[in-house]
Amino acid sequence: MMVAGMMALASCQTSKDIIPSATKEGIYNKEMTKDLQDGAVDLFKQTVKMGAPNKNIVISPLSIQYAFGMAATGAKGETQDQILKILGGSPGQLKDINSNLMSIQTKIAGQDKDYYLTVSNGLFYDDTKFDMSGSYSKAVKDMYQAKIKKLDFKNVNESIKTINDWVAENTQQRISKVIDNIQSEEFMFLINALYMKASWDQPFEPNLTQNSKFTTSNKVEKEVPMMRQRANIAYLSNDDVKAIVMPMGGGKLEALFVMPLRTDVYNYTSAITSSGLDKMYAEAQVRDIEIGLPKVEMKQHYDLKDILSKMGVTLPFSKRADFTAMGTATGNILLTRALHDVFMKMDEKGMEGAGVTTIGVGTTSMPEYVGFDHPYLMIVRDKATGTYLFMGKVEDPTK
Repeated sequence: MMVAGMMALASCQTSKDIIPSATKEGIYNKEMTKDLQDGAVDLFKQTVKMGAPNKNIVISPLSIQYAFGMAATGAKGETQDQILKILGGSPGQLKDINSNLMSIQTKIAGQDKDYYLTVSNGLFYDDTKFDMSGSYSKAVKDMYQAKIKKLDFKNVNESIKTINDWVAENTQQRISKVIDNIQSEEFMFLINALYMKASWDQPFEPNLTQNSKFTTSNKVEKEVPMMRQRANIAYLSNDDVKAIVMPMGGGKLEALFVMPLRTDVYNYTSAITSSGLDKMYAEAQVRDIEIGLPKVEMKQHYDLKDILSKMGVTLPFSKRADFTAMGTATGNILLTRALHDVFMKMDEKGMEGAGVTTIGVGTTSMPEYVGFDHPYLMIVRDKATGTYLFMGKVEDPTK
């Protein structure tokens, strides 16, 4: 049950405002998918910019976008508008963005011997702290196929285990922990888990893999296991870059590898655009070449709140946030944290990746705690007459 005395939901936003009505699969929108690409590139560039120049970076932009899509669905006004930046969208486009995300989830999810991809959304909340709007509950169920589960956050360890177990299950155990605490003001977590495993359409022969030199950005030479292959591969070479495109999953996926020639990869990243990347995909021509790709395995963790603040997404984390479309709580609702965990592995067989985005939702203030931990007076009166029935002074409750 919701805590007593909580105000009724004031928002007039309904499910009709945010849920696509055409089909349960949503409507694919090529222009909005391009906007998602632009948003993804902006996220990646800002993540790279905030990291050390010689630090590995890997993110799952789509995981971040699905999680914040759920957040945007519960937001209003300028708060929603700022979140839409992450999705490459503009004010007023939420309904169409949701429809497009529905369609993309339907299109990309699948499983066969060469391809396995899942998009999982979860909403975990404590209903003693938060009264969820029926429209919001319907929206995240209908548009994001989200699993909605009530938890008792007072049972902290059990709640944390439930959330982390769900993440592990939906990332094939590649990411097993996303939270290790629940803050007192938090009442909900919005989580996306994206998992991918795909085989190269042209696998590498393991016996051809051998240690080779790899020179880092700070000019340090290292020995790395280099996979080798001679085949007909889409290749692009000019004064600025050498790039290859490797198909995976029976042609369902394409991995683009770009090696800048005139500058280091850190500075090169600052100038990339989604249009420029699409152009590389399009202009790469199949030819007979021999390639060497290093085997890679990475795990990364990011605090997205810092990254997003540099992108101008600050209001959702502030006291001025408007998430009244989510429901009601004992204080003004805001995002408490946004975390991103990523696993990526590349070997002779193919690529495997998992991305999890965890958004904490809480209030600006919890009810004030008043603990009687000093001597106090105790008075009992009759309400109608005001007569005092008992009066006392408690100096030591143990006596």
